[in-house]
Amino acid sequence: MPKAKRKKQSSSDPVASRKTISPMLLGLAAIVLGTVVAYYPATEAGFIIDDDKFFLTDPLLQDPGGLWKIWSAPSQNNGVWPYIPITRSTFWLEQQWFGQTPQVTHSLNIILHLISALLLWLGLRHFKVRGAWFIGMLFALHPIYVQSVAWIAERKNVVSAIFYFLSFWSFLYFDQKKYWRWYGIALLLFVCALLSKTSTIMLPVLLVFCRLWLGSSWKKADIGLLLPFFLLALGFGYLRIQFEFLFFGAADAQFALSFLERLLVAGHIPFFYLSKLVFPHPLIFTYPKWNIDPTQFTLYLPLFSLLIVAGILFWKYRDGWGKHIFLGLGSFLVALFPVLGFFNNAWTQFSFVADHWVHLPSVSVLILGTQGMLWCCQVIESKGFASPLAVKAVVWSVVFLILGALTWQQTRLYDSHQTLWQGTLEHNPDAWIAHQELGREALEAEKYQQALQFFNTTLTYKKNHIHTYNNRGVTYIHLDQYDQAIEDFTRALQINPEFEEAYHNRGFAFAYLQKYEQAMQDYNNALRYNANYVAAYYNRGNLYGLLKQYKKAIADYDAALQINPNYAQVYQNRGLLHMRSGQQKQACMDWKRACQLGLCHYYHLAQKREDC
Repeated sequence: MPKAKRKKQSSSDPVASRKTISPMLLGLAAIVLGTVVAYYPATEAGFIIDDDKFFLTDPLLQDPGGLWKIWSAPSQNNGVWPYIPITRSTFWLEQQWFGQTPQVTHSLNIILHLISALLLWLGLRHFKVRGAWFIGMLFALHPIYVQSVAWIAERKNVVSAIFYFLSFWSFLYFDQKKYWRWYGIALLLFVCALLSKTSTIMLPVLLVFCRLWLGSSWKKADIGLLLPFFLLALGFGYLRIQFEFLFFGAADAQFALSFLERLLVAGHIPFFYLSKLVFPHPLIFTYPKWNIDPTQFTLYLPLFSLLIVAGILFWKYRDGWGKHIFLGLGSFLVALFPVLGFFNNAWTQFSFVADHWVHLPSVSVLILGTQGMLWCCQVIESKGFASPLAVKAVVWSVVFLILGALTWQQTRLYDSHQTLWQGTLEHNPDAWIAHQELGREALEAEKYQQALQFFNTTLTYKKNHIHTYNNRGVTYIHLDQYDQAIEDFTRALQINPEFEEAYHNRGFAFAYLQKYEQAMQDYNNALRYNANYVAAYYNRGNLYGLLKQYKKAIADYDAALQINPNYAQVYQNRGLLHMRSGQQKQACMDWKRACQLGLCHYYHLAQKREDC
């Protein structure tokens, strides 16, 4: 009698579903919970350096029709934006929906980072990479990513990572299944990654390394498949270089290094990042800038070491471990290539390295490190010291607790300007940007003597920093030391003769000293180099009014209001000139508008007049 066929268990069977889904849900819950807890302090943080230019004062983000300009007008970049319209569009959408709320902005950054960590885990899991969940958890919790997540200006990292991972997995899935729609999806997602952050240009090279890792055979057609990726990468890379030169000042003399000096910098950078990935303390907002002197033999050691290690691994390439380590470290170096110092980058005026530059390159190191830790666990298990589950549970629990605690602590650094720069000076007392920003903070808080001390310290480290001279000059004005202020503004203009802010501020100082001809000339120069300089129109209008040239004064006030229709002081002063010119009705209208904007100095005059 034939045996009855065993009934196949339906996929809808709740028992089977529980066995399949529960580990996934547990893994998902652990990554979500770990990320939320570790980054929770960031939700209480405010805005810090560059957040104003990237988020608070970007006029296109506040314009309901600004989305089109974000995509169609790359030159309207608020002085800081490269052409990455997808990241900028996320800020536009956020401002239209939520306004300028730091809690919302920080929370969205955390969510975006969480999504990229989950995509990394699920992609590695799909392609059966051992320890996929551990790698995803490391990516979620490692404190080196705090700068990308807690610093609002670096949203481009957390946005681009999502498209980067999606494009990577889509191409590998196409390579595995040969479904052409996945090739198109991968290419489209790569364009989205490039439009989120340009450093994702190295993805095509990493796809080559990954295919070698997987042991895929190469055909001529495979090269053709990757060609569009490489062409896109070259185009966007060239575009970013142009932006650095045209908009971000990377053509200045301070960025001029010889090829040998750049090579020495490139030799140091990978070892620096490896050390921070293995031992992430201390992590500093701006690290000390290395002094690169080609005559010092010791500076060549990292480069020689790199070449020796690469040679040994290439020699052992046919061995399993040699191939994997060679391709893993090779992927790390390839992904770092845009920030190895071969191309000018505005950030290198502060340091040759930054935590946010290793956001995506670090993934290959996490994969290699995880494989190494799993191998160590196996060795311990094979010696019979403990059960396999116990070893993994103890090792990984300790690692994740340490990383989570460090991330929690690191996010506190980004609470405010004060915590950021004071924390930076604790580990890098020579960070001139920290002294400069603390001085600016003291200036805004009207702590003028304290501001003066910070600016003086900044100039001992950065002798030709025009913004520090300008800020110190403004400080001198508040201290009624106008001659010293004029000296500082003049020094700034000797360094950069087109610095409109220094012209404007020096004009203000000249006007106070009743040197009206010099003041008028400086205001004219400020507007010559920046035709939309509202404060220059306002103060030149004030000067024309003082000289009783009322028509010219009113013309300047009109120009200021065309740029900023909510400038209360302009309405107030224009109303006063209208009154002096016998135009009472116009004066009343201006004073009423000034009062609506919170400035009611002359509103009582308008109320007393019958024609108002």
